[in-house]
Amino acid sequence: MIYILITHSARLLVLSVLFIAACGGVEKPSAGANSPLPSKTVESEDILSLCIQHKNIAFHIHMTLEIYILGKKQVIPANAGIPKGCMHIIHTHDKTGELHIESPYYHQFHLKDFFTIWGKTFNRNCIFEYCVDENHTLSFFVNGAENEEYENLPLRDADVIQIVYSEKK
Repeated sequence: MIYILITHSARLLVLSVLFIAACGGVEKPSAGANSPLPSKTVESEDILSLCIQHKNIAFHIHMTLEIYILGKKQVIPANAGIPKGCMHIIHTHDKTGELHIESPYYHQFHLKDFFTIWGKTFNRNCIFEYCVDENHTLSFFVNGAENEEYENLPLRDADVIQIVYSEKK
């Protein structure tokens, strides 16, 4: 009788594992506000070109982006990443600077992904057409703390990201 129970339990375990594997594994809705999520094996360029809808979303987070150029806060336009007939995975809905990530599966997105979709320049040396030179500097902050990741920053829920282009003091 014990042999039959063990055999039955083993079969259930094997079937469960096979079912989970066939379905793509078990994924959590969030890995926490400050931890990067595991990436699905897909090229970032492929996922950035997807057009999505507000349905069948497995991963949905928000962060705020603020850009200051020479002391003036820049407006991040409403519907950045939403050209006519297509809503990209990273986009805005209004002019508040809130970025939305809505994806059909989990993927670790980076700040450069939003700038790619938006069609604007950002890296450790330039924001838009404003670049570091002998008179100007570019600073980067996440949640008020200076950060050196710039375009490679993993995007996380509830982060406040600030890019500051200013005159050297």
